[in-house]
Amino acid sequence: NDNVFYEWFFSNYIELKMNPKPSELSMDFLFNNNKNWNTYQPNYFVDYNIVYRKWISDVHDTEAVLKFVKAGLDRGLYVEMFLNENYFDGGDKEGRRPHIHQNLVYGYDDERQIFNVLNETDGFPKELKMSYEDFLKEDNFSDKLDEIVFTHYNPDYLHYEIDCKYLIYIMQRYLDSSDIEMGLRHTTMSDGFLWGIAALEFMLTESGKEYLIQDIRISYLLQERAECMLQRLDYLYAKGILSEDEKMVIRSTAEKAKDHIGVICSLVLIRKEKYKKGIEYDVTERVM
Repeated sequence: NDNVFYEWFFSNYIELKMNPKPSELSMDFLFNNNKNWNTYQPNYFVDYNIVYRKWISDVHDTEAVLKFVKAGLDRGLYVEMFLNENYFDGGDKEGRRPHIHQNLVYGYDDERQIFNVLNETDGFPKELKMSYEDFLKEDNFSDKLDEIVFTHYNPDYLHYEIDCKYLIYIMQRYLDSSDIEMGLRHTTMSDGFLWGIAALEFMLTESGKEYLIQDIRISYLLQERAECMLQRLDYLYAKGILSEDEKMVIRSTAEKAKDHIGVICSLVLIRKEKYKKGIEYDVTERVM
């Protein structure tokens, strides 16, 4: 919803944290302690109606659930529910341990006897099918995860205003190398971490060069961050927060950053795969 998206867009993929000591995860994005995790609260874009399977009929009456879901789709609603992903696209995995997860049912075809489902696979949406026969199987559902959420896209922009105050705050903390996870220190165990631009400055030290070259995940993380920055500029321009001139000035720098980190990522991969010598200098010179 807008609560999640707004705060995600204005705070995530900006601030960095790094553990300069040997660890499983040397660099990561800041945990967004301001994120609103209440996915289904009322908002300006989507209306929700949550129903539980036990409200429809006996929990073992899967035929009633099928008819209920189709009725919601007939009303033009999207249906989010927990399904056994082993049965997608005709997978014959009955008897295996169920893999129950949230999925979005967006249509059906009586002639083919299938539901159209949108699934998240490796971070990307993927269109899948589930047959009525598999849908009706009892292990397609979980007694504990029995929410059925009907979603109606109903935008209402009255009284909705976007500004950059929080974005500016996060960017300033990044430039100041400030730890803004202080309020969660007892859970994040962030003592000794480097924050913001200090994490990149560390990459120019001898220890930092070794980190960068040995851990390809750092390059991928910085590449993802650079791409998100470019998308953020387009979003702010589309919302009228940035003028075209402002967008182009900032975008010029952001594109250079993306190009540099792309080269870094390629060089680190080359070194990792081919163990070429003399490449360490080229990699680290481009970090900043």
